[in-house]
Amino acid sequence: MIDVGHLPEVQTLEHLHIPCWLARVTPGLPAINVEWCNAAASHRFGRLCTKEEQASIIAAYSASTREMLCQTTKRLYKTCLVDGGRTCHRVDPRSALSQTFSAVRSDVTAGDLHDGPFSLIVHGRRETFLLVQFVDSGQVVEPDLLRAGAMQMQTPIHSYLFNSSGLLLLANTTATSSLKARGMTDLANMQLADLLIEEGRRQPDAAEQALHSILVDKQPAYRITLRNRGRSILFEMWWAEDLVLLEPAVLVNSFDITSQKEVEQQLEDAKRQLLIQNEHLELRNVQLEEVHEATCQEKARLLEEQQGLQDRLKKALELHLHPKTSVDTATVADKIISMFDDMLQGKVIEMADVLELRNAANGAKDLRQPVNFQEQLMHRSGLSQDVGASMIELLQGDSHSSARRWASSMSSKRTVERLRPRRSTMDAVPSLHRNDISIAPTPRITSDEPEDAIVQVDRPLVPELEQLLQAASDTSSFQFDMFQLCKASINKPLSALGFFVLSGSGLLQMFNIPEQKLLNLLSRIEEGYPDNPYHNRVHAASVFHMMHLLIHNGLIQQGVLDGITMIGCYLAALCHDYDHSGFNNDYLIKTRNPLAITYNDISPNENHHVAGAYTMLMSSPDYYFSKDMAVEDRNILRAAMIELVLATDMKKHFSVLSQFQMIKPTGPASSQPDGHGHISASLGDLAAQQKMLIAQVALKCADLGHLASQHELHRRWVDALTEEFFRQGDQERAKGMHVSPLMDRNETAGLIKSQVGFFEIVALPLFKQYVELLPMAQPVLDAVKANYQYWHHVHHLHDGCSKDV
Repeated sequence: MIDVGHLPEVQTLEHLHIPCWLARVTPGLPAINVEWCNAAASHRFGRLCTKEEQASIIAAYSASTREMLCQTTKRLYKTCLVDGGRTCHRVDPRSALSQTFSAVRSDVTAGDLHDGPFSLIVHGRRETFLLVQFVDSGQVVEPDLLRAGAMQMQTPIHSYLFNSSGLLLLANTTATSSLKARGMTDLANMQLADLLIEEGRRQPDAAEQALHSILVDKQPAYRITLRNRGRSILFEMWWAEDLVLLEPAVLVNSFDITSQKEVEQQLEDAKRQLLIQNEHLELRNVQLEEVHEATCQEKARLLEEQQGLQDRLKKALELHLHPKTSVDTATVADKIISMFDDMLQGKVIEMADVLELRNAANGAKDLRQPVNFQEQLMHRSGLSQDVGASMIELLQGDSHSSARRWASSMSSKRTVERLRPRRSTMDAVPSLHRNDISIAPTPRITSDEPEDAIVQVDRPLVPELEQLLQAASDTSSFQFDMFQLCKASINKPLSALGFFVLSGSGLLQMFNIPEQKLLNLLSRIEEGYPDNPYHNRVHAASVFHMMHLLIHNGLIQQGVLDGITMIGCYLAALCHDYDHSGFNNDYLIKTRNPLAITYNDISPNENHHVAGAYTMLMSSPDYYFSKDMAVEDRNILRAAMIELVLATDMKKHFSVLSQFQMIKPTGPASSQPDGHGHISASLGDLAAQQKMLIAQVALKCADLGHLASQHELHRRWVDALTEEFFRQGDQERAKGMHVSPLMDRNETAGLIKSQVGFFEIVALPLFKQYVELLPMAQPVLDAVKANYQYWHHVHHLHDGCSKDV
């Protein structure tokens, strides 16, 4: 037998006037094992029998009686403890309970035994007992009501239950303790009037009024406040039901209002004190901030004064030790920018320097030329008259570099507004359901082949290809499966996508480019891509696609490109790996390849890509669409393609990126956010070479565009590039050369680590710098980071190391 009498649920049973007990049931035994009974059961039936007494009584039963009892315990166990049900049966307690209780009173008549499950937590483990209740009238106290009673017994509120005559039926634990502390021990005879005390006197009238209001007038609630011992007590009363006797009753809760108000006052006082302390702290903080600001201002003033003195001293020493005899090649613009930088840094500007620069700017014809350049050369440089004159002719002649040709293009009348297509991308092609573009295999075209060998714009698009091209031209999405387009276009992804995009861009109409010539050129470029594992037509189409997305997600909006330079970007993407041998520059140089010899070991691949593409372009009137362009446009286009393609040489990566990092927006920010929530600053006022740098970095990002592909596609590109590396390694081994790192198919341990290193050293800095200047490309950076995290995770699993992005 275990002690469960201390549990709150069992204490509730203890207060019931109905005899009840808790037992464990073992199916197949002729008796239940009673663990506990309440006072009402002991009063009516006597104490619980011991196990020995119970065994002796059962032994006297006949075999049939014992078998019947065994069947009864089986039924009780299954019905109540397994199925969670209840049973009820009429019994004569003098015979049915004789094996459980020692002294069943003779005046106890037949009644009902109600059996049901009753769950308790004993020693931290939940157990289900059999709750047995003996009642004469059939009422049963449900377990939920018992639990509710247990909750009421444990609440800190003083709660009482009085019958309709005002006699106390039950008081919870808190109320009982309070009554006993006040000397009221005879709770069995306590009346409601004994509870309603005002200034030490019972209030029978108040008790009668309360009972009448609740039980007779049927008021939903009744409240009365009485003072006793200097405290105000609020009594709240409601109608209730005595579930034992099924009679009306009154539930009473009492509250010490004075204590509650004292606590509230204490809380209010504490809150007031905290507010006062907070005000003092805020005032002190303001004072400290004022002192700190004054200190910082004084420090800045002293530093500025110190810097000014140092600059004056330095200038004086330079003039004293090094009189001006050399040529100052700093331009007026350089000097103005330098002075502005000094002002932004808080340096003191000498008025004499300001006046000198003002006079120089006022008299200069070109702010990008050195100040008084001819005078310096002829009179202050120490050069002879002939040498000075020759230098002036050389450095101030009329020659134009590619950058200056870009400058003329940027200042031309063609603006971004002219790039608006006359029709939408969908409508620019004559009709997606009429004769548009050939997707049949295209023969290699030469200038000597007959006219009918040229690809014609007279074949309809199949539905699948049409849908893929529409998806690829959607500039709001940076994800596209170029392998799927290659399959749908019958291995013509470059010409199919290139024609679809360019014919819908408005550029053909702007520069009077015939669609047939464009298609011929695209087909010929596509044929110029060998079937390498990586550097093939699918890669070229992928780079073209990413360049198209970058053009329409920042480069146009921020004023970097105009019409002719946009054509240059598209063509550079199309031919950036034209006629690629599948070997890198180092291999070509080490093997004395004719390309390396031709280009003096300087970017032989990239030089060949652009030179080979231009040679092909000019080889036949069927391709040479730029022949009829204005000379200026033709020169700008060629200069752009050369500088863009040559910048894709990874040997130039850090040089290009370091220059790119110096670019800062000069135009006002747009008032409208782009599709990704960014406010982009205009880049339209940048210098031509800076715009060239932006376009170069955009093509570099496009060339590495597979780093932003979905993981499965990205992994496919990595596998293709790895196979191309392995093929070069095979050739190096066959020639007796040292196999280049990561190109030995027998040594693959470093491949995963190389991916992480490439992302960290090259890819992430590249894309981060690009997005900082052109934030509309943020989705590309996000995708690159996702693939980096994948490789980082694989590397972590492989080597057991970790590193944060």
